[in-house]
Amino acid sequence: MPKTGGTFIKHWFDANGIELYNQGHARLEHRGHARWWFATVRNPYHRMASWYEFFRHKAERELARNRRPPDRYHRMLDIYHRGFRYFLEHGNDAIGYLHRTQAEWVEGVDRVIKLEELYQQWHHVCDRANSQAELPAHSAKTQDASSYYDNYTRQLVQDIYGKDFEQFGYDRDEI
Repeated sequence: MPKTGGTFIKHWFDANGIELYNQGHARLEHRGHARWWFATVRNPYHRMASWYEFFRHKAERELARNRRPPDRYHRMLDIYHRGFRYFLEHGNDAIGYLHRTQAEWVEGVDRVIKLEELYQQWHHVCDRANSQAELPAHSAKTQDASSYYDNYTRQLVQDIYGKDFEQFGYDRDEI
């Protein structure tokens, strides 16, 4: 699931020689149930601020590589440059799953770990992976999430990701 620490976590598995079962973004029901599955989720406010910044970096990187179709990446940059509000309203036009709730991605997993509690909960993953290796320190790449929000954008995120606030116990008043 995008913007919930997956790349950081994958690096830990790679560094510790632990092979991951990888089928990209295949849905859980197509993966079988013989393995133990976990997922990380993230405060919807922080996740969207991170998506917004990633949106620009991805578009700039792909355009520099002359990736096709360039129109898609120009559209992403156009959305980014119109501001965070516009991104929340129209970003799904460029990334069709932007408005998909995290709750939809985690159906059927054995454990859900909030990214904000990753270090406290990591022992569950280590137990299943038969590893004692610690998770390295990680620093956030996005500035203070509250700087992205006004009353309108806050309400918009609450409306789009209401199920995430409810299912994972995130406080709608706390950015």
